[in-house]
Amino acid sequence: MTLYIGIFFGYIVVFYLTDNYGRKFSMVVSWGVTVFGILILSFAFNIWMAVAGLFFAGLGCESCIRITMTLIGETVENSLRQKYSIFLEISFGVGSIIIGLGYLWLENWRTITIAFCLIPSVILLFFLIFYVE
Repeated sequence: MTLYIGIFFGYIVVFYLTDNYGRKFSMVVSWGVTVFGILILSFAFNIWMAVAGLFFAGLGCESCIRITMTLIGETVENSLRQKYSIFLEISFGVGSIIIGLGYLWLENWRTITIAFCLIPSVILLFFLIFYVE
């Protein structure tokens, strides 16, 4: 539930940032908030830190996905637009399955969160900084 509350407030904040400061800035900020939330979640030592981590992860993650869909819609030619959008949505589903299988097979949830969520998110944030809009 906390994740969805973060997603709700993330839409409000990121759409304001996108309108006033541009898509690249709002993507970097929203993904930076996501990395911050995953970092809190990865090293949480009680339930309230995990709740805060989920809130911040939701605050940025879903909004960044919507900005990416907008960029695909505006920059990709018509014949490839639907294929790229479908590929993006499928990749999130496959990623969720991989993370779920990781939690099923490995016993330490913290290791899985760091390996499958935190490290890829930091790498994506690094490359988003160099993205040219």
